[in-house]
Amino acid sequence: MEQDSAESEDADMQALLLPDGTFPLHLSRFSISVNYELLHGWVKQPSPCCAAASVAGAVNGLRGFKRAQDGALGFREVLQIYADILSEQAMKHKASAERCLGASLDPLEEALDEALGAAGLSLDEKAVNKKVVTGMIREIVSAKSSEEEPAECFGLLNGLIEQDAGEGAEQEIADEDDELASDGEAPAPAAAPAAAPKCDQVLSFDFGSEGDKKKKRKGSSASAEAWSWSKAIWAWIKKKAGVGKLLREKPSTAPIGSWGILAAVKEINNQDSSRLWNGRTFMSRSGGSGLIKVGPKDAESEVDTQWARLREEFSRTDAALLFHLTNHYALIYALREWVEPDGTVVKQMLTARKGQRPTVWLDWTEARQIMIKWGGYNIIRITASTVHKEEACPIKNLVEAC
Repeated sequence: MEQDSAESEDADMQALLLPDGTFPLHLSRFSISVNYELLHGWVKQPSPCCAAASVAGAVNGLRGFKRAQDGALGFREVLQIYADILSEQAMKHKASAERCLGASLDPLEEALDEALGAAGLSLDEKAVNKKVVTGMIREIVSAKSSEEEPAECFGLLNGLIEQDAGEGAEQEIADEDDELASDGEAPAPAAAPAAAPKCDQVLSFDFGSEGDKKKKRKGSSASAEAWSWSKAIWAWIKKKAGVGKLLREKPSTAPIGSWGILAAVKEINNQDSSRLWNGRTFMSRSGGSGLIKVGPKDAESEVDTQWARLREEFSRTDAALLFHLTNHYALIYALREWVEPDGTVVKQMLTARKGQRPTVWLDWTEARQIMIKWGGYNIIRITASTVHKEEACPIKNLVEAC
């Protein structure tokens, strides 16, 4: 399981930061830039909850708090922020499904919770995937709709299920997003998911993984497809299950992607009246949302410029950089560069492949390849300005003055 060891967070800085633990005096050039505030503020992750622990460490560093200091942020506080975000998304998906169905889904939610409990299951378990949940819903609807006075949602859903059976639509259940979430840190999209659409605006609903492209049936357009009750309800249940994964004893941030980190920073900004917080995708693959874009065909001069911009952002006193590398989120604690006697230029960043403990000096070449490999991998910049928020809103001040 991905987690930090029980060892102390304190480290021998010289051994950690310098090649072979000493200044390389034999080199003609050597430079290093270190964010000691992050080294003193990073937070251990006890489970696969890197998207929470890394943000907590960034916030501590930008506030100048050491991890054990009163007022320092912990991963649990960030998990709660994520849970609130997913809960709101779940409610929107549920409300959208209820509008399209024409009835409240509360009776179905209660019956599903009872069925899961009777089976000794919970939504946050890996085994409880889309196929399992949809199958349980079919059984519940079949049983409840045959009662003397069934709740309205059961009768309506039963009609849709029978219609699906007649059209042979059951096989679509496992077509996409079959597994609710893995135990590891699952990659996620860089942009926030859009709010659930209304059924009088869009006839085709695909509330699966936000990062996946919507699949169109051969011979038909997306706008011509009928509303899918299973996709709509799964979208709601999936978000609800994500909340459970975030808040359980051994939490996982698998339901959270870069979009969630940016949303969490926005919420931290809403809660903190003393600082202006901002989250931004700083570096990403070409075609992504990053301010700086990297690509496989970049010229050597462009690669050098990208590194220079990375160093520039890292050196900002109001910023912390968070790397979404392969199936993991971790802070960037330091940058170093030197020239070997044969002329080879070495550029590295200090980060972590597992947990949050700074352990890996990652070559710049590999870091670029990670971002180029998948559009969701990126470097996020979190900033915290001590400028009073009202000073950052001159239009508001002008209106108030008038």
